[in-house]
Amino acid sequence: MLDLTQDEYQKLVLMLGSKKALGTYLGLDTKQTDELWRTKNLKSPLTWLRDQPRIEQLERLAAAGSLKKLAEKIGCSESALRPIYMKEPVRELNWEEDFLLAQFEKYRSVRLIAHLFDVNESLIRKEVERHDLELTELIDYSFGANSNSKGRRAELEYAKYRGDKIIADKNLTHGSQAEYDFDDRLLGRVNVKSSRRYRYRAKTRRGSPEFWKFSASGRSTTDVFVFMCYDHQMKDLVGFYVIDAKAAGMSKTITITAREMLPVAKMAEWDRAVASTMPTEAEGSAPEA
Repeated sequence: MLDLTQDEYQKLVLMLGSKKALGTYLGLDTKQTDELWRTKNLKSPLTWLRDQPRIEQLERLAAAGSLKKLAEKIGCSESALRPIYMKEPVRELNWEEDFLLAQFEKYRSVRLIAHLFDVNESLIRKEVERHDLELTELIDYSFGANSNSKGRRAELEYAKYRGDKIIADKNLTHGSQAEYDFDDRLLGRVNVKSSRRYRYRAKTRRGSPEFWKFSASGRSTTDVFVFMCYDHQMKDLVGFYVIDAKAAGMSKTITITAREMLPVAKMAEWDRAVASTMPTEAEGSAPEA
């Protein structure tokens, strides 16, 4: 038997690929091979590589140049190395609808979303189909460069329709960190939210294929939420919805359908007494305008 150090024996295992091959190379029987393996604390190539610090794993791959060449060098298969160096491919996303819409709202592109989440574009498209959403309306979005500009536009449009009912624009008096947007003579503390239109592919979905989604954050410092509903490109205001903050419940988002949305012309005359009686989506539809 060769007179080698532990490190040299381990390198011999890496060259040969297995305990059995080591015994054959040295002319040892099974019992002798097991004893050598135990006393020298030897490991199979894959176990040995897994036990190396991450920096050494990466350095060995860089030195070899590819998984295939590294596998040949340390005596294991290329497929066995993949879990060490590469994440298992994502085969299913199973995203909630709100999360999916939020990604399109932020990134506006199937390709970019797929790249950022390191998944295949087909998985993003499958999620859109699973939720029965209209993909073309998710990606065809042209208004504004960021959420702040979209939100401020809606606030100014709200103020225009409310006219002298606006007592104070809190964004002007308290800056962007204001807890709500306006002091309204009739509605009280108003938090204005905006959303572009989304659409389900099936016209019969929920009885109304068009819908708008709004964040319900800020309810603790707000009397009334005013939801400004725009077209799918955020160009034109098509309607609005008013709800008392206490009636909004604890949901993170609130969905408004085309059937519940109110015409823009009604915005100037809306008052707190009516707003406080408007039901949430779970309780029923808004009153007919």
